[in-house]
Amino acid sequence: MAFRRLVAYRVAMAAGLFSIAVILLLLMSFHELRQNDPMSSGNARKLDELVAQQRLNPEDEFIRKDIQVLDQQIRQNYFNAQAKIRTGAYLLVAGLCVFVICMRLSPVRSVKT
Repeated sequence: MAFRRLVAYRVAMAAGLFSIAVILLLLMSFHELRQNDPMSSGNARKLDELVAQQRLNPEDEFIRKDIQVLDQQIRQNYFNAQAKIRTGAYLLVAGLCVFVICMRLSPVRSVKT
């Protein structure tokens, strides 16, 4: 029985460290999402400039191709960041569930006075 409790404690500590790592990665993903916001990022300003140039030269195929490539890149970066956040949230919930369950099974008890 003592061995099971020790294993539960160690698993709980591993799950806790995993959850902390996931939280840090989620914070980085939120920062990335904010940087890749299609409406306010630096690439969005560059896209607006290309659209303005294309309005001046509607027959220029190079500008049109640049707009398509940049637009696809902006969208892909934004949706990838959203997917990372969604996956990270699921991993965080799973890690915290394992942590709570294993802490209940571990030998760590509150000290009674």
